[in-house]
Amino acid sequence: MKPALGRLGGRTGLAWEDVCPLDGKHTPRIAVLPGTELLLLIQENVGLFYNLSTKQPSPKNMVTWPRKVTHLGASANYVFGSSGLGQLDIFGIQDQKNCQTLTLDGVTVSICQAGAGRALVAAETSVTCLSPIPFEKQVKKLLLQVRINDARELITATYGPEDPERQLQLQRFQRLAGWALFRDLQFLQAFEHFMYCVDFRVDQVLMFWGRHLPAGWEPATSRHEDDGSPEPVDIMDFVRRRLAERQPPEAGDAAVSANVGLANAAGVSRKLFSLSRNSQVTACVCMSLLAVHNLKKHEENAWMLGPARAAARVWHF
Repeated sequence: MKPALGRLGGRTGLAWEDVCPLDGKHTPRIAVLPGTELLLLIQENVGLFYNLSTKQPSPKNMVTWPRKVTHLGASANYVFGSSGLGQLDIFGIQDQKNCQTLTLDGVTVSICQAGAGRALVAAETSVTCLSPIPFEKQVKKLLLQVRINDARELITATYGPEDPERQLQLQRFQRLAGWALFRDLQFLQAFEHFMYCVDFRVDQVLMFWGRHLPAGWEPATSRHEDDGSPEPVDIMDFVRRRLAERQPPEAGDAAVSANVGLANAAGVSRKLFSLSRNSQVTACVCMSLLAVHNLKKHEENAWMLGPARAAARVWHF
């Protein structure tokens, strides 16, 4: 069917055009999406993304509901279809994945948008408002649970590949994820994320190794809570506190020493130095940690050699 452009609608002042041909085998349903997209129900449970600008299907996967869809709706970055029996399956527009299933009381009779990203679902005996959870709140909750991959997937599900906000959020994610892993005592993984931050403030990490810093050194800027960083204290005190907060607590001296050793090892694995190659202060901390790390390894090796040979090894060190 060829589009007929600019056909005037009599005295209404409206123009119309044919957008997309349909085969007529199923009752068509349409959900209007952000931008220039539609979701067309081309089968009783299959939705096709369609671009109004190109008059072609969008380069996205079709979404398939588990059963026949009787009502279709969209809000914010999500599209949802109801079976009419109270079950509502919600898909992400960007990743086309089924992200949530809701069960409402009664038979669904209507779905409509309500502004501000909300949607209203009318059933026989009630009206339910669906409100999107703020994006920032979702990310923080996932990172608080150290669900790093889920937080990353939320970003890709919220922002499309061409959205400039996507790259900004991924940059912010690297910093927040790094501090979430740092709080969870996964130091090496934390430094991996810090290395991908464009404007990461390495002085915030150095504060946890204050005993190795030059006398009188102070960070260039104050700490900001919104970047996810914890209050800087000595690394041993930080580890002890975090272990004591776990269930069950793991605050024994052996556990503290082992985790501090992992933190120091992460610092001397060139991860910490890579965060600020031109910083003399960072180099100073790395060299101090390297000396501590080597001494610890030397003591362990000496113990394994036995008392007599250990004494000789210590002497030659």
